[in-house]
Amino acid sequence: MNVILLGGSNSVLKNGLRIGLENKDITLHNYALGLSTSLQNLYELIRHKDTINKSDFLISESNINDYLSPMSLNIILRNIDYFYEELYKANKITIVLIFPIPAYNDKSKAINEAHRKNCAYYGFNLIDVDFYYQKNNLYDFDQNYNFHPIPLAMQELGKTSLKIYIALKNPKKISFAQKENIISLHLQI
Repeated sequence: MNVILLGGSNSVLKNGLRIGLENKDITLHNYALGLSTSLQNLYELIRHKDTINKSDFLISESNINDYLSPMSLNIILRNIDYFYEELYKANKITIVLIFPIPAYNDKSKAINEAHRKNCAYYGFNLIDVDFYYQKNNLYDFDQNYNFHPIPLAMQELGKTSLKIYIALKNPKKISFAQKENIISLHLQI
């Protein structure tokens, strides 16, 4: 099985997500880069188009680095939309991970909501760790890891992603008229 990994430091940490995805039955193409935003993920989608076309599925995470980016929020939200549009064109089974952002404010809410809305719109599989943390009051428990969730939990998340691959859904089929709605939706935020 060929798996593509896009993201930031959470995807490259020595004992994190990447380790959970590595096993003898997997060819992992890790195009993650520390502090990478959705814009970097978009670049990697285009740069590695041939490899991605041959892959079985894709895992992406960037919400934390989108939050840490010094760009204006409007530019960040626009880049998130561009990334998801290109990701949709890849027509691959995709898991999007939304990790916990320890600072709960308007910027973090807008960024996480942009990822959620795009996942719902395009039909990508979503593992929303941030929502889970909020629902179960885990931010205080995980505070020592700041923007990097507990490494062992990240490894297990990687292993679980591989186990559930069979049950994952393909992206939705979207008409051109529907695609215009998501772009205008984020321009209003």
